[in-house]
Amino acid sequence: MLRHAVRTNIRLNLDIVQATGRCLECDLETALIFAAVLAGNASTIEESPSLSRQYATGPAPDGLRRPMRVQGLAESLKLPRETTRYKAADMVRRGLLEATDAGLIVPSATLASDRLTPLYIAHLGSLGRCIEQLARAGVAELAFNERLAPLPFPSMWGAMRAVTRHVLRGVDDLNAFTRTGSLLQAYLMLAILDHSAWASRRKAPVLYAEDQTPPSARALVTAQGLAKSLELPRETVRRNMKALVKSGHLTQERDGFAVTETVWGAETDRERQIQSRVYTDMVRLVRQLRNVDALVTV
Repeated sequence: MLRHAVRTNIRLNLDIVQATGRCLECDLETALIFAAVLAGNASTIEESPSLSRQYATGPAPDGLRRPMRVQGLAESLKLPRETTRYKAADMVRRGLLEATDAGLIVPSATLASDRLTPLYIAHLGSLGRCIEQLARAGVAELAFNERLAPLPFPSMWGAMRAVTRHVLRGVDDLNAFTRTGSLLQAYLMLAILDHSAWASRRKAPVLYAEDQTPPSARALVTAQGLAKSLELPRETVRRNMKALVKSGHLTQERDGFAVTETVWGAETDRERQIQSRVYTDMVRLVRQLRNVDALVTV
């Protein structure tokens, strides 16, 4: 059940990041920078159960937002400072962010605009599917018949803040597991593992197997197929997959790329630690959703 929760959480992270990039018409790094600013701005609210409930039904005033510095964003996402500065400046130019003397914020007027409505719908749809899968398995402190409230529901803002911060915590877990040194390569690994887990011949496929999966049971992934599913340029994906081969994360075969045995299960102690951390994050998310009355019984 622990591995099922981790596997479901990985799909949530992929869905949220892809939806952000699609709705904001930006690349993966820009999507994560936007999410990091959003989560950082809301940290004061989310750290207080009473404030979380108070502002669950609408955006909090700009005066309660904690501005984010470029240096802090770059360090938290493990991105180059200049890359972060450039992409943040572009979002300021596009009106997604506002630069204040104290740092970057997503203004409440922007959050409440129709421009971001498709983003909220996509994110809450992904969150709803995640909660349903976890509830059916009876994990993360969810009852079998608990679900995310159907859209639209009063505490959507509180749910959005909670899932945004949850995904940002997942970035740390992702970097810890993949150890690629590149955020894009880490997400490619996440997508490849996600695909491989579902395509396994086992009756109950899992992402982190405790035993070695024989090469014949592993799914091969092509650069073209991965680029299409992640909506990334094919050449960008191919180049980074080649780098992952060189670093030992992937092996290249005639019909595609496969995850190496080391990634699949040789470092079980580290994997179990990360599984536990991810599961704890998921339980925290469920508790935050329950605190703002975003969960209902069906």
